[in-house]
Amino acid sequence: MNLLLLILLLVVLILPTLMMQRRQRRELARIHQVQEELVIGDHVLSNSGLHAIVRGIDETTVELETSPSNISVWEKAVIVRNLTREERDSVQAQQATQPAAQPEEAELQSEQDPGEQPQR
Repeated sequence: MNLLLLILLLVVLILPTLMMQRRQRRELARIHQVQEELVIGDHVLSNSGLHAIVRGIDETTVELETSPSNISVWEKAVIVRNLTREERDSVQAQQATQPAAQPEEAELQSEQDPGEQPQR
């Protein structure tokens, strides 16, 4: 009985730790992917909350423009989000979920004057 209780206690203590480590590894892999896929012109967010546009990329550093003609060099490791890519992915997801306009509605809209209200 004591052995079963000990095993149960170990499982209860170790399982949450293992699950948190898995989630952290996944998040770290996502951040590394964001850092590797940076391109010039991307709007990014650093781990300190700095919003900037990428103006140059090196092996370990990026040049970030925080305001017109204000460029500073940062370690690539501080970039945690690519806001340009997130926005593009969001727009693509919205377009994929929106139903296509029905042919009848498209015909009615093309036959109406631009200033005329649609009839239903």
